[in-house]
Amino acid sequence: MLSLRNKYQVIHILLGICFFKTVSDLNIMTRLLAQFISVIMHPIFVPTYAVLLLVTANPYFLNNVSTVLLLLIVNSIFFPLVAILLMRLLGFIDDFAFQDRDQRLTILIPTIVCFTWTFSIFFRNSFHPVLAQVLLGPCIALGIAFFFTAIKESISLHAIGMGGLVSVAIWAINFARTDVSWLIMGVVVMAGVVGTCRLILKAHVPYQIYLGYMVGFCCQNLAFWLYS
Repeated sequence: MLSLRNKYQVIHILLGICFFKTVSDLNIMTRLLAQFISVIMHPIFVPTYAVLLLVTANPYFLNNVSTVLLLLIVNSIFFPLVAILLMRLLGFIDDFAFQDRDQRLTILIPTIVCFTWTFSIFFRNSFHPVLAQVLLGPCIALGIAFFFTAIKESISLHAIGMGGLVSVAIWAINFARTDVSWLIMGVVVMAGVVGTCRLILKAHVPYQIYLGYMVGFCCQNLAFWLYS
């Protein structure tokens, strides 16, 4: 009787024979796919994805969707990316993998500042309260991630983002105009896919992924509770 690991190895080899010239080619394609998913599901994009998810659940809860998305893209995506790019050009970071603890702390600082600034925009102006809640969760979670990194304990930022997104999907039930069970299941599956990709790339070990899920989910729920 083949063990689960041996069965996986047999399937892996068969796929390599059928679709690729070598198993090495399959490994390369798997890693490339994992890298691609890690990029498009980067935690910096999660607040924007969360708002799009809420709009999908209830197309009528925002009257100014384009304005909200523009503010999110500029303040929570564009500015952090520019800051990180400048740090790379100035030599503060060596690459965009951020495996080094000090460099990880360095990139977390501008990200936390930009996310907090975006939260303050939605908090102080006449936008729907849920927008401030959606930004408050990542602000708290990134603060916790900064603390873990400072004490030399790595935590998956991707898992934090996906844990928060799962929380938003579940919370969307409260005001959805349509059945959102498919949205929740889709986000949960994507969270699992993203975590698997981080393991394939050997960016984290399993407990760092699970810890990230827990921190992201709990922090987003805390944000909904604090701002309710």
